Amino acid sequence: MYRARADPGLFCQVFLPAGRRAKNSLAVKRRPVSYYKQEGRPDPAAGPGSLIPSERNAPMIRTVSGDPAVFVVLTQTGTILSQILRVVTGDAYNHASISVDGSLRTLYSFGRRHPYNPVWGGFVQESPVSGTFARFADTRAKVLRVPVTQQQYEQIKQHLEQMYRHRQRYHYNYLGLLLAFFHLAYQKQDCFYCSEFVKDVLVRYEVTEKDAFGKIVKPMELMELSGSREIYSGILSEYTASVCPQ
Repeated sequence: MYRARADPGLFCQVFLPAGRRAKNSLAVKRRPVSYYKQEGRPDPAAGPGSLIPSERNAPMIRTVSGDPAVFVVLTQTGTILSQILRVVTGDAYNHASISVDGSLRTLYSFGRRHPYNPVWGGFVQESPVSGTFARFADTRAKVLRVPVTQQQYEQIKQHLEQMYRHRQRYHYNYLGLLLAFFHLAYQKQDCFYCSEFVKDVLVRYEVTEKDAFGKIVKPMELMELSGSREIYSGILSEYTASVCPQ
């Protein structure tokens, strides 16, 4: 029997840019000390990690404190498929990943296992410099910092690493993805699409409540995570750990 498959590059497409270095887009703007105190913003004179990007030349970036946190990354690649999905959903971002590393060197999600095979999906470990993500240098992204306790951080980190060690047991939720377009929820053990997976991790370790989202969650809805803070918006390849240290 013929079984239609949805491209995991649609609702939950996993694309990262090539590992090109961030451009020199941080133009330091020095203002009177009173300005920084009044605005509650870091003074460039304070040293590395406290520079203010030029509003005209740089994407929106905010520094990240050293407290425990996980990072939810929403992306849009601009490929033909993602453009079609953007028209269908009306959403600016159509893929979600999660990382326990503020540098985003390693992210986890459900998407393409192979960069050139849009129908072979599963649990994947993503990197800005390899795999599917390396094919798309102009991927746009929003990065959300989600505060957690030290215990939650360790549990999530261990959970993600264990999932990756046993990644062959996990499968892409093709049917759930298709039915989501018709507002019908379908869940199966060890099967996820990207935003469904991110939600599962956050709910599993009580970072957010189970009823915070509906049974069907789109990547853009993750922006409503309680306590989360947007720390970056722009071209994903221009996100640097030196600007947003963990």
